[in-house]
Amino acid sequence: MLPVTLHCDKLYKGDLDYEYAQTAVPFEKGCLRKEDLGRLVLTDGERSYPLQTLPTAFWKDGSIRFLLVRFLGFFPGNRKKDFQLSLRPAGELAKAPDAPALTVRKKEGGYEVCTGPLRVCLQEGREAVFASLSALGRIYHEDQLRGPVLCMGERTSAPYRQVGTGRRGARSGYPGGVWVL
Repeated sequence: MLPVTLHCDKLYKGDLDYEYAQTAVPFEKGCLRKEDLGRLVLTDGERSYPLQTLPTAFWKDGSIRFLLVRFLGFFPGNRKKDFQLSLRPAGELAKAPDAPALTVRKKEGGYEVCTGPLRVCLQEGREAVFASLSALGRIYHEDQLRGPVLCMGERTSAPYRQVGTGRRGARSGYPGGVWVL
């Protein structure tokens, strides 16, 4: 059943580059196993894309029945687009996706996350998450930023406090999680 074509109808009149998309893909019994997930690639014939997968159901033989596929894709304006989900041959090294580089650096009191056009300084042990944010040539500091604030529930005024240095939270790579904006 692989490769699988993911077809997207025209979405917007303008191009969308690295736009978040997700879909569930069904597989026939025995077609895809958990150990194959690291070999999955998503391409459009011209470039490859960053890809996250999560099996959501299994056949009795242990093979994957449904796979949640999340990716950042390029969607041309006023045109449909097809992506190919396929398996890289066993033993072939993975090619880095054609995506902006993401760097994360440990800094005193927090982390710096940089995607190229966006740079965010995150702080530890404080209610406010962002120490600074810079994008499009502008820099915003903590006193200019509101939220996000990690809270105990939907729009409550009782924020969480960091306890210790251990990190616990939602499933890795799962959009959403415990943040309440």
